[in-house]
Amino acid sequence: MKKYLSDEDCDKLLDVDKSNKEQRITALMIDQGITYQEAKKIVEDTDSLLS
Repeated sequence: MKKYLSDEDCDKLLDVDKSNKEQRITALMIDQGITYQEAKKIVEDTDSLLS
């Protein structure tokens, strides 16, 4: 049986702590529908550009 997230749950998930890398990766995965590895690369690339 598939469990779906309510709109409220999704809003909570998108309320991300920007300094928390894992939360940013998870939010990207949910938002973009991509894999962990793809999201991790995007987050790391973004961090390296900003540093």
